[in-house]
Amino acid sequence: MNTEKVVIDTLGNNKFVMQDYKYNDESVISAKAAYQHYLNCDHKLLPIHFTKNALDEIQNAIEDELVRQEESSAASYASTNAKIFR
Repeated sequence: MNTEKVVIDTLGNNKFVMQDYKYNDESVISAKAAYQHYLNCDHKLLPIHFTKNALDEIQNAIEDELVRQEESSAASYASTNAKIFR
């Protein structure tokens, strides 16, 4: 294993662990922190790698949120149009 690597893995239930092999350190991080690292994972000074399970959990959570927002928007649009056509 590369000793300079920082890896994020999932603990399940929206909890993640960040493993820093350079300093032999592990930290439990929030889902929000993991998502922020995921969105900024191309940062050159601190390259962070994700396990496949962590990537799957993050991407599923993002997809679920997008579906929730779409359904909420559709419901809002439907109720607005229902008032217009009355």
